[in-house]
Amino acid sequence: MEALKRTSERHLSTDLRARQKILALQESIKRAQQGASESEQQGSEMNREAGETIERCVEREGEYGRIKGEAEKAKKEREEVVEKGRRKVESLKTEVSGLVGKLERLGARKEKLDGSALKELDKNVRDVEEEIEKLEQAEAAKAEIQREDKPVLVWPPPPRKMTTGSTTTVEPVGAGRPRKPASMQI
Repeated sequence: MEALKRTSERHLSTDLRARQKILALQESIKRAQQGASESEQQGSEMNREAGETIERCVEREGEYGRIKGEAEKAKKEREEVVEKGRRKVESLKTEVSGLVGKLERLGARKEKLDGSALKELDKNVRDVEEEIEKLEQAEAAKAEIQREDKPVLVWPPPPRKMTTGSTTTVEPVGAGRPRKPASMQI
């Protein structure tokens, strides 16, 4: 019995150790299962968050693409407006330079015409004044001769007025009249 007792004591300690190991293993399995379920929960939560993040990312990419398209469109429109403005400025510069040249030419022409036209008009006025003076002198001489009761031959004879109906015409000097007598020719 004692041998049985010793054998049973020997086995009892091994049995106790085996039971402790089994209990420890069961506890480890329980903790592993809890950890696995927690990991699964965290994984599903992370998957859900990852899905939401991906959806937000897709939305943001779409919004970015839309905003980028609008920005490019606005940039093109701005460039077109700038180009139109530049072309208009160039056109106006060309027009202004043409008008400046024309103004300079007209100014030079005006100065030329003012100088020559005034001189010409002054000459014409002097000629008319001289002619008027000569006519006045001839009239004065004619009046003086008529006072002396002598017939006067005036050359060139004054133009004749001819009235036909409602129109009056002046016949040019010497038209239809005899030539000046040879004694009066100079």
